[in-house]
Amino acid sequence: MKNLCWIALFICSSFVVNAQDSLSLKSGVNSQANMQEIESSAFKNNTADLYTKGQNDALIHYKGYKLASTAVLISSILPGYGFFFRATPLLASDNNFPLDKNLGYPDPNLMKNEQYALGYKHKARQIKSEKLRRNYKTGLIIQISYVVTICIAGIMMTVR
Repeated sequence: MKNLCWIALFICSSFVVNAQDSLSLKSGVNSQANMQEIESSAFKNNTADLYTKGQNDALIHYKGYKLASTAVLISSILPGYGFFFRATPLLASDNNFPLDKNLGYPDPNLMKNEQYALGYKHKARQIKSEKLRRNYKTGLIIQISYVVTICIAGIMMTVR
C-alpha cells in the first residue's frame, strides 16, 4: 500500500513539473534557451547535399585503389595462372569498402558527418570496383593476345 502511494505521488507530480527554459553552465551563469523547429524538408535537403558533396569529393580526391588494381592486373596478365585464380584478387578486393587510411578525404571534420562519409565511401567503392574490373579486362585481353601470338607462331612454323 505504501508503494502504491509513492507511485500515485510520483504520477501526480509529473503533471505539475514545468519544462526547463534556461541553461545552467558550470560557471553558474544561467541563460535563456531558444528553441527553433527544424523543417523536415530542410533537414532532408541538407543531408542529401552532404551525401552528394561526399560523392563529388571522392571523385576528386580518392586515389587509394592503385595497389589492388595493380595486383589484379598482374595476376590476370600472368600466363598459365588459370581463369579462377586470376579472378581471386578481383573478388577479394571488390567486395570490401576501401580502408579509411586509403580514402584520402580532404577534410577530417566532414568525415565525422555520417551522410558525407557514407556518400564518400560509396563513391570510393564504386571507383575502386570500376578500376579493378578495367584492369581485369585489360589482363584478359593481354592473355588472349598471348594465345593468338603463340597460335600464329605455331602455324607459321608448321607452314615453313
